[in-house]
This record gives sequence, structure tokens and C-alpha cells, in this order.
Amino acid sequence: MDFGPLPDWFDRVFWAAVVAAVGFALSRLLNVFVHRWASGSPSDTADLVRLRRRETAFALLATIIRYVFFVAAAGILVTILVRDRVSAAAGATLIILIIAFSAQRLLTDIIAGFFILFENQYGVGDFIEVEPSKYSGVVEAVGLRTTVMRDLNGDTYFIPNGQIIAVKRSRRRYRTFIVELLTRDRDHARDVVRQISGLAPIGGARFLRPPEVADEQELDEGLWRISVQADVPPSMEWLAERYLVDSLKNRLDGDLVTEPTAMALDDSAVQRYRRTVLIR
Repeated sequence: MDFGPLPDWFDRVFWAAVVAAVGFALSRLLNVFVHRWASGSPSDTADLVRLRRRETAFALLATIIRYVFFVAAAGILVTILVRDRVSAAAGATLIILIIAFSAQRLLTDIIAGFFILFENQYGVGDFIEVEPSKYSGVVEAVGLRTTVMRDLNGDTYFIPNGQIIAVKRSRRRYRTFIVELLTRDRDHARDVVRQISGLAPIGGARFLRPPEVADEQELDEGLWRISVQADVPPSMEWLAERYLVDSLKNRLDGDLVTEPTAMALDDSAVQRYRRTVLIR
């Protein structure tokens, strides 16, 4: 049975659906590549930097493709309602202007996202804390409108870029703490550190490696200053500041001259500070 030629509007709807489907498929494919690269383990720091930049670029490209193909499909649908091409172009322009004026917050988010990417404030894989919300986690995607973060508990945050007024980024994606203690029994202190290292939770969102003695110095006869190093993920500072300090204090209580103190200092930041200070 011959139903005759298909109406013109049906052909346009078909191509609009094709455009939208292609855009969605390409966006999903790029997201798959991003997650696959994110699961890899870089061999060195340079490889890590390249990996993060590549993840950020492809995550952004996936977002841009999704928007571009959506706008293209919407434009095709507009031509279905308006047969005349000049009128269709004018109608599409009017719709864009209406959306632009009615979606000021959307434009604010997009402009903020552009500057985040242009200034390289952070990228996929960085551990950040944003103000004023105080949300912290690993960046999973940086789009023109939103930043997607996942904290160490697995919760996902979708934060509009226009609502981010400040960002704190962990430079090395982990924090190194030095716990200093003054003791009169060096050998006992070293044994205690080894015992704590054997019991300390290692890996994941815990100590990244066992605490260890980083330095020891005899200040006076029978008086030793011992520095214990511990590496922990951002937001898990309590492992060094409380767990490790309390463990040392409880096991060395009779041998300690003062209570252990935990410090987290960045060598490059300290050196920059020293170059700006002149002590007279």
C-alpha cells in the first residue's frame, strides 16, 4: 500500500532527532573515555599532570558537544513551525534573546566556568574545597555551567560555577604532617612509632603510607627531638592531628618532655615566605 510522500515536517523532525541522538552519543562516549582514563595509575608526576589535563579537556568537550547539538536540534524544530527561512531565523534569534535575558543565572555560571578553565584554577582529578559552601572533594567534571565533585564518602556535588567565589586546591592532592616530640628515651620512641605504623589504617581514605621517623636530633644530653612523618588525604587531617598525636602521647606519656605537636608545612611555600622576610 502506497501512503504517498512523507510530509516535509516529518523529515525535519527526523533530522532533529538524529542531531540530538548524535550529540548525546558523542557526549556519552567522551564521558566513557574520561572515566576510563581516571581509573588509570600514572607512573610519575608529569604523567599525572598530562592525565588530569586530558581528562579536563575531554570532560569539557563532552559538555560543549551536548549544548551545541541541543541548540542545533532546537533550531531545526523552530524551522518546522516557521516555513519561511527568514522568519525561522528571526524566530530562532528571538528565542535565543529571550532565553539569554531570562536566564541571567545561567549566563553567569557559563562566564564563571569560562574563567575557571581559562585561568586553570582547577581540573579533573584535583582535590578542592569551594567557598562559601565548604564542599570538598575530587573534581569529576568541569563544565561551562557546573562543576561536579565527589567527596571521599562517595557523595556527588553539582555546583553552579557562578556560586563558587573561592577555591582551595590541594597542590599535591595529599597532606604531609610532621609530628614532633621531645623524649628522653629515643629507642623507646622509635619502637612506639613502629608499633603505631603496624596498627595504623593504611590506604584509601586513611594513612597513605605508614607513619615513620623522618628525623631525630639530640638537643641535650639524653634529650631527643624526633620528627614523625605521616601522609594523609585532604579532609582526613584528623588522622595525624588527633589519632597519631594521641597514640604517641598515650604510649610515651612517661618519656615525653612536652606533648607531641602536628604541623603541615609546604616546603615551597615556606621558601617563598623566607624570601619575603628580612629579620633585623
